[in-house]
Amino acid sequence: MEAIMAQSGAAEASANARSRPTSPLVRAQSPAPATGTWQKTFHSPLYRIGHAPLLRVFIPSPDGAWLSDASVLACEKELKRAGIVPLLKIGDVVWDTAVSDEAGFGNVGRLVWDGNYLIDLDYTFSTTGDIPPYLHSLSFPPAYFHKVLRSSGNPIMQIDLRPWGREIASNLQLVQDRAQAETPQGGRHTVMRWTHRTRFQVIRNTPIPDSNLLVDAGWEGSIVVEAEGTNEGLADLQLRCGMEWFKPQPGVQPKQGDGGRVFRLIRERRCVMFILFSLACLLNTVFSAAQAKFGCAPCA
Repeated sequence: MEAIMAQSGAAEASANARSRPTSPLVRAQSPAPATGTWQKTFHSPLYRIGHAPLLRVFIPSPDGAWLSDASVLACEKELKRAGIVPLLKIGDVVWDTAVSDEAGFGNVGRLVWDGNYLIDLDYTFSTTGDIPPYLHSLSFPPAYFHKVLRSSGNPIMQIDLRPWGREIASNLQLVQDRAQAETPQGGRHTVMRWTHRTRFQVIRNTPIPDSNLLVDAGWEGSIVVEAEGTNEGLADLQLRCGMEWFKPQPGVQPKQGDGGRVFRLIRERRCVMFILFSLACLLNTVFSAAQAKFGCAPCA
């Protein structure tokens, strides 16, 4: 009887073991079935393969939605207390859930790990918040922060253009483009504008300046750069790419000695002629007013 009960208990335990679902990690690492194709079965609310992990802390902020320096330091202490600081990588996102929830506006309470500290997002060009410029966005896959950091319809990325300065300078053109302009009455009109347009080719594993990082393979392709078709827009583009690639073309140097004095005399002569012409116009106006008032012709 005891043997039968033991066998029945072992059978029941084995049946429960078979009916119990395995963990996501075991399913992700288990081999694919012989009759099907390989499928990704790993699911986690904190991490998706190929995306930035989202770590959550709960640190009440006495200063409201904007985290103060003391609140940021408290978040770092919470990470140290959990013992996960040695496991953090550049680009990991930490979210203070005490400040906002899933329905909160923008990226309130979300910070990014830069390798040593938690830093805020950059709010220079948008109210939602973008990746800070010193995190080198090209070193991450294009969809690395997708659904981890909220963004607008046109995500903003700040890229260092110096590695492609020569190619940008060689492909630079001043073109005429059509653009939509809004009138004070609320209407929209198509206007013509001048634009400095160029392009460069991004190649995987290109070194990023001032770092030991490389360009991710997902960015390989062509990137079009546009700047305002003004001297100020061109100067801004030149500073971003490096002035050494935009050296002026060699031309004729101005002559010294008599040549310089000739041009100076012409300028002075033009100034004198302009002054005499202005005086003549003024005297003519005075004489005309005197003739109209007194009815007499001016003296010759």
